[in-house]
Amino acid sequence: MPGIPFSNPSFSPPLHDLFMDAYQKGLTGKQAVWASKKYRGRRALPSSIFAELEKAGL
Repeated sequence: MPGIPFSNPSFSPPLHDLFMDAYQKGLTGKQAVWASKKYRGRRALPSSIFAELEKAGL
């Protein structure tokens, strides 16, 4: 988006970036949806995502 600078705090990265990262890490669809809601606004999931999914019962 040429009009929005990346330093703008109201700009969030596209959701598909997070889903692609989730699937590359081996998450299921349900887990990817949960993670995308929890980590909204990030481009990638943290390495601790598997421990958090286990805590959440997913």
